[in-house]
Amino acid sequence: MLVLWCALLAGCAVPMSIRLEQPDRLRISGTIAKGSAEKFAQRLKPGVRTVVVSSRGGIHDEALAIAEMIHERGLSVEVDGECFSACAQFIFPAGAQRGVLPSGFLAFHAGDAPLKKLLLKEYAKAKLPTEAGAESLAHRVSTTREHFAAMEQRAASHYRAVGMQPTVVDFFTRLTTPRLRQVIISADATAHRADVAPAPCDWWVPDDRGLQALGVPIGNFELPSTAKIARSLNTDVERIYFGPPIDNASDDQLAALCGQVQLGHSGAGPGSSSP
Repeated sequence: MLVLWCALLAGCAVPMSIRLEQPDRLRISGTIAKGSAEKFAQRLKPGVRTVVVSSRGGIHDEALAIAEMIHERGLSVEVDGECFSACAQFIFPAGAQRGVLPSGFLAFHAGDAPLKKLLLKEYAKAKLPTEAGAESLAHRVSTTREHFAAMEQRAASHYRAVGMQPTVVDFFTRLTTPRLRQVIISADATAHRADVAPAPCDWWVPDDRGLQALGVPIGNFELPSTAKIARSLNTDVERIYFGPPIDNASDDQLAALCGQVQLGHSGAGPGSSSP
């Protein structure tokens, strides 16, 4: 699934660049890969006050580590261009002040973690014919489940710290997670065949009301054209939801959202930041 998302995102393989463009502004761009957080820490000088980001996402653990450093230092975050996936989920909300520069936009999707979590549950329920096979499965599943549990706990703690509303996280996770309909696991638990239904939408692109839900009081905010955004995400407009998050949406409501454009306007200028 991760390979699939990299294939879908044309810029997935662009290495992360981190440079000090002004004494108080650190710019990060490109794919968030292994070692990106360490590189960010090395470039993060005492005088930096704002992180300018343009990234199509990458490894969640690395993005979360960068986000934690941003939050701990009380830095502002500005999106200059694109901020997708792990960039939108973790780095952007970490800013003490958050801004989106003209022509910039965020794009959220849950990635493959929720689907893997469901798959692991099915593996955990598998009844194996041999004790050795059961022990092997228990070891592999418990280790992986521990990793997911630790990551979920860490992400939830970070979201609470930065004021990311649980309803917003729940919304984009349910909106963009494929549905696992059936799993057939081999007798020795070394392979499986999964029947997976597509997610209601591939992406959520928040409008100004969506950005307000993320703590950015922006009005008269204009996204790039839906066609341009779809090209950037390498998908069809019909697979994107443009609009605000919807609390406690039913599965039917989520399914009806994809392809809708519910763009709203409120009252400040583009590029405004949260207080």
